[in-house]
Amino acid sequence: IIRSCDALGADAIILSKGCVDIFNPKVVRSSMASLFNVPIFSDSSSADTLTRLSSKGFLIAGTFPRDAESICNTDFPQKNVIVMGNEANGISDDVEVLCTKRVTISMKGKSESLNVATALTVVLYEIMRNKSLQEAVGDYNATIRNNRRREELNFAIRDLASYFRSPSDEM
Repeated sequence: IIRSCDALGADAIILSKGCVDIFNPKVVRSSMASLFNVPIFSDSSSADTLTRLSSKGFLIAGTFPRDAESICNTDFPQKNVIVMGNEANGISDDVEVLCTKRVTISMKGKSESLNVATALTVVLYEIMRNKSLQEAVGDYNATIRNNRRREELNFAIRDLASYFRSPSDEM
């Protein structure tokens, strides 16, 4: 999870009560130094933390195995929180009610779910891909606007040029 968050550009990780100790030697080793690249916070009350983040304009997106919008069809704003439940019980009821969006990973095979680390990686990748597409569309639209302005300017210059005679026209 820590390596995926680092690789895919997560701004921070918030661990709820009961999560693994991030300083456990196995966690430190498996993070491959990503532990030092992404700020990690532990909270004692997920509900309080999510309420505070929601009041600051963050979208709270909970991941669910069903009855949710496909992650592929979801637009994420700049400020969002991805809530992952534990593998045995999912997202707790007190946290689920705070989720302003329910998302799921559409799967083709017969497996009902993915492990949390894999699911988070898929979600973060899709968010990164979506933002890259939005940036590309924004760049494309800016290029189109600049080309239109250039064409309008060239037309205006040609139009103005027709009002002026060149010195060779007078001879």
